[in-house]
Amino acid sequence: MKKLLTLLLLVAFLVTSCSQPKEIVFKDGSVQTVPPYGFINELFKDGKKNDKVLYRLSAKDIALSVIFCTTIIVPIILLGYNLWEPIGPLEK
Repeated sequence: MKKLLTLLLLVAFLVTSCSQPKEIVFKDGSVQTVPPYGFINELFKDGKKNDKVLYRLSAKDIALSVIFCTTIIVPIILLGYNLWEPIGPLEK
């Protein structure tokens, strides 16, 4: 029973990440939904990072990764896909 509860908690944390996609309005009036990205996205260059958007580190995802570091899979998912979250358009 304890293992089942731990597994359910683990799945709940993996499914509900702290970093969420954000709708960003650019100077030209266009609106775009920008997802968070992490190390895995950056390594594979799969187009998740938008060069027109300002990002910041997700402190909540980092904290969860530290808390669940013994599980190994939680930090890989959180830091691999959700380390940086979009906060707004990059002013140029």
